[in-house]
Amino acid sequence: MYDKRNLKCWLAISVFLVTIQCVTASGGNQASNPDPCDGEMIDGHLLNEDTYAILEFTAGLGAVEHTGYFSDDYSKVASRHPDANLGQPPYPPWPNRYYVGLATVPNPTPSLVRGTTYYWTVDEGDADGHTYPGDIWEFTILGFYAFDPSPPNEAVFVPTDVLLTWLPGYFAPDRSPQHDIYMGTDWDAVNDARYDILNPPPEFVATRFDPNFQCSGLELDTKFFWRIDEVHGRMPPPIGGGEYYTGDVWEFTTGAPQIFVDIGLRVYDRTSVITIACEQGAATSALRIVKNGVVYGIVLVDPSDTNASGIRIGTSSGVKALRKL
Repeated sequence: MYDKRNLKCWLAISVFLVTIQCVTASGGNQASNPDPCDGEMIDGHLLNEDTYAILEFTAGLGAVEHTGYFSDDYSKVASRHPDANLGQPPYPPWPNRYYVGLATVPNPTPSLVRGTTYYWTVDEGDADGHTYPGDIWEFTILGFYAFDPSPPNEAVFVPTDVLLTWLPGYFAPDRSPQHDIYMGTDWDAVNDARYDILNPPPEFVATRFDPNFQCSGLELDTKFFWRIDEVHGRMPPPIGGGEYYTGDVWEFTTGAPQIFVDIGLRVYDRTSVITIACEQGAATSALRIVKNGVVYGIVLVDPSDTNASGIRIGTSSGVKALRKL
């Protein structure tokens, strides 16, 4: 059985999220500049028991009418199915705005469901009767469950001192977030563990109000499993209670620290000439170079890494940066 006393974890600073505003190029005769941004995850708004969203766009050039389509079924939006038709924006003072998820507006739609992705578009019509079909955009209503763990699920070569972070699920404005952390070396034990203040399971590590947890002294070359439960409205002991949203079990494997070497590779990163970090044997790198018959891996890191250079590389896992030695 895994002994949590060997975990040696302590509290860490909060992780701050930055909201980025998106602006797209003008769509000509098409509607453009969707808000929410295409692909964005949003909290949504609350009205009584309904979760709704406000959809806004920039009208196409010469448009005199707008026809919106909205659904959680992409095919209905793509085919302009009558079930997805929102008609014209409902309120003339806001001619480029729709409300979805409300029963009290013209062309009402059911309350939005958290964790669901929705699709929408706006077709523009001009004074000559021409129709300009819009691009299909999407957004997701933030669910109740923790997501986007770091280290990423199934990560390897993770340091034995590591900051666990995640993005929290949705919490109502009047409720403080609580995150229950479970961790161990047995998948079933972590998956089955449940909160019990009087008799906590060995896998229970802590309750955090910030979405992070600093771990130190983890065993090397070991696979760890961890889970975050989002807790709403739990009162201090002995009252307890609350709503629990049990998270997925994630995993990572600790490994020996990477040893970087200087093989003479230099790059100008817009400000200065820097030395690029390489590792002999290319054990973890997909970008490689051969020198004197020896294969070296060119080390890639997230652009936010403190050792990241200004050089970016597109990979199947997203944009990465060359690591400075």
